[in-house]
Amino acid sequence: DVCSFRSHLVHNLYLQLLTETGVVGFALFLLVIGGCLRAAWLASRRFDRLGQRGYADLARAALMAEIAMLAAQFFISDGFDWRLGFLLGLGPVLLSIARRTPIPDGAGLPPPGARARGSRKRGRRVAQARPFSASSVR
Repeated sequence: DVCSFRSHLVHNLYLQLLTETGVVGFALFLLVIGGCLRAAWLASRRFDRLGQRGYADLARAALMAEIAMLAAQFFISDGFDWRLGFLLGLGPVLLSIARRTPIPDGAGLPPPGARARGSRKRGRRVAQARPFSASSVR
């Protein structure tokens, strides 16, 4: 047996994925993970602004479950578990629902293309520090 291919289990999803798909596959995996986590975060913020507390809590719970499942993958090599895919899919789905939800009057969301309030720095007075002198020390 000059060439022998045996699968070795590394008990870590990230190392397993890195060895099986290389740097490019691992980077794509991290990009998908980051996008799904960001979608869940944005969905929770948007639902909060819309005043839909139940959906906002659901988006936050999905985000926490995704993070917990990804942390558990450091100790187990179960990357093709359907539960991880289901949890990661919840973020974009909830964000899609949040974006399609009609905005009630006075919900606090700016119209599309408008700048958010408070995004520019306002002219505030900042106390200037006095120069240090030996006579000021007692």
